[in-house]
Amino acid sequence: MVATPPAADARTMSLGGEIKLLDDVAASLRAMASNAVAYDDDVVRWLADQVEQAADHTQELADAKAAMALLDRRPR
Repeated sequence: MVATPPAADARTMSLGGEIKLLDDVAASLRAMASNAVAYDDDVVRWLADQVEQAADHTQELADAKAAMALLDRRPR
């Protein structure tokens, strides 16, 4: 892979964008594993960063949903 990875920010990414990004990362990793694509360390680091950001975003979303559920249960 020689392409410059696009700038992605998990804090502003939509769920659909996040799913597409993870699909792209998975496809890139499969291509690397099959030796069908030449890659360099920068690409691998970028892929790892994208997965980590998506995981962080998912955890933040889960925390926000849990907080909202707690707020909905409080007496009014």
